[in-house]
Amino acid sequence: MLSIFEASASALAMKCPRICATADGESHFDEVNIPNTARSIFRGIAPFELSIHCPSLRIRFTRIPVHVGEVGWHKVPERVLTVWLNGRAAYQTSDGETRHVPAGGFVLPEDTHGKGRVPVRSKRNKSAFWITLQRASICHPVGVLDQGSLQHAS
Repeated sequence: MLSIFEASASALAMKCPRICATADGESHFDEVNIPNTARSIFRGIAPFELSIHCPSLRIRFTRIPVHVGEVGWHKVPERVLTVWLNGRAAYQTSDGETRHVPAGGFVLPEDTHGKGRVPVRSKRNKSAFWITLQRASICHPVGVLDQGSLQHAS
């Protein structure tokens, strides 16, 4: 299970798993930092940790029935932050790594080119919502991939 909060010198940051492709077309997992700052929302209550507003284009809700067959290797047409509402999702990238995302968890697929990824089949119905992000966003890579070799959606 991934820890989503990490202390940093200036503020708290939320980590978001990301699926991206390098220039050679291989897909990989990486992480992005979403910077947060403490802000008092309610008088007398501990401050919340908030990010800036993230520009998005649209939100779509989806339910994936258990009987859906294997969809195979695929990539996303645009950057889509996926938030799983129930069930447990698993993704395998072309470099062979598999990660599981629990209900309430999220992942940022932005592998808009290359080999893509394959979802690992589930024995349960799953529900999620997909948030299509604008090209410029709050998410900043923190992983070991060379940012110069990453391709982003236009």
